[in-house]
Amino acid sequence: MKLKQRVPETDHGLVGKELAEYFDNMLKTLRNNGFLNDKIDFINHANIVAGKVLEIGPGPGYVGLEWLKKNNNATIVGLEISPEMLEVANKNAQLYSLENRVEYIIGNALNMPFPDVVFDGVFSNSSLHEWSSPLKVLNEISRVLKRKGNFCIIDLRRDLDRLTIDFMKNHIDDLESKKGFMRSVQASYTSDEVYELLSDSDLNDYLITEFTFGIVVSGSK
Repeated sequence: MKLKQRVPETDHGLVGKELAEYFDNMLKTLRNNGFLNDKIDFINHANIVAGKVLEIGPGPGYVGLEWLKKNNNATIVGLEISPEMLEVANKNAQLYSLENRVEYIIGNALNMPFPDVVFDGVFSNSSLHEWSSPLKVLNEISRVLKRKGNFCIIDLRRDLDRLTIDFMKNHIDDLESKKGFMRSVQASYTSDEVYELLSDSDLNDYLITEFTFGIVVSGSK
């Protein structure tokens, strides 16, 4: 079956109170069903386990907060474009009792409000397909990472098989969330497309790995 052309989901981030509530409910359901566990493992396997770590696009914060629970020697700075999403993330950090180890900042990953070589690690989950200029974000990741710092980028793949898509849709409760999931799939990249982006970037040491529900890019500076 011919792969459909990529359809960008957004060029300006997912903003608004309703979207923030929607993503909070969806990610909470995924967490409760154990679907965030592999994301935490991918980040840890990328040797991002301590120090000052940047999370790009934390949304409601669940991936980063679950990761912090398992890494006591780490802190997170979450860079989020949506003020409504940031508000939800701060509330969730308090529910996790991790507000002293995480700081959420409003900003755009295309032009990160940080000095050079400041982070020990950088990770993101399900935000690559939302970056209007992925190459700029990849170069920003390289800029803010310390020497030998590690990164991990996790996202969906547009070429997921039908069984996987149906499985995920069956574990999403409401119709709007199912539609949102499919929009994200259609906006995501294939491994070959990600390789092309990385080959043009300032990041040189990386590994692209496919897994059942998506793709992982990990490496070091």
